[in-house]
Amino acid sequence: DNSLRKLDASHKLVIESVNYASRLQRGQLPRQERIEQRFSSFATIWEPRDTIGGDLYWLSSSQQSGPFVLAVADCTGHGVPGAMLSLLVSNSLERIYANDTAEDPATALMSLDHYVRTGLNQDRADSESDDGCDAAVLRIDRDKQTIEFAGAKLGLFQVDTKGGVTRHQGARCSLGYQDAIEDKDKPVVKTIRYQAGDAFAIVTDGLTDQIGGTGAVKVSYGYKRIEAILKANCSQNAQTIADAVRSDYAAWQGTESRRDDVTAVFFRL
Repeated sequence: DNSLRKLDASHKLVIESVNYASRLQRGQLPRQERIEQRFSSFATIWEPRDTIGGDLYWLSSSQQSGPFVLAVADCTGHGVPGAMLSLLVSNSLERIYANDTAEDPATALMSLDHYVRTGLNQDRADSESDDGCDAAVLRIDRDKQTIEFAGAKLGLFQVDTKGGVTRHQGARCSLGYQDAIEDKDKPVVKTIRYQAGDAFAIVTDGLTDQIGGTGAVKVSYGYKRIEAILKANCSQNAQTIADAVRSDYAAWQGTESRRDDVTAVFFRL
């Protein structure tokens, strides 16, 4: 009985600590004042596989004038390790865009690559870790109706008001790991022009790689289902699109266990 009480007390302490960490992690996500006045509509799905996780979305300060920056990152792992890495990524983004949003998205991703690698001492031969993240950075200029986009394994969906969907893909590299990114694999900036009313989506692979379905052979959720939902809801606001994806994804997952953290950001300009 004494051993069980000690075990129960230890378990309670761990749960309380993780729950408190969850509140801290949610508190790092963009506050409403960073969202207001910037989007026609904005909605997210942010569901760590465990109580805390390694996915995040980030917005530059609303105190800065001119174009603003939206970023999404998927850090190695989930749970406590992923959450610790997401803190480093979030702080690095704040550092990159501390004074202004002048740095273009590709340069910002390479800065993030540097900060994660050096922050974890993975630039040293005796490093004990080899972790990093996938990320997408968007620099949005509403006056010019342009988005400068760069991604590291994360892409961007764009859907017009007639239902036409374009998928802008990121570079085939990840950030922060021990091996430096070769020049040929480095992210590049793509300038995207949009019309008022266009909708956009960024999703992490926790959504697209989830196994499920109703057939005998279980397969991943994939990108085509997201495209179909975006087409079907091309005239709807971001929250309606997010609700449709969440509902379809839950039905797809069914009784299968969640494999990874899931983040999806939807917005209309």
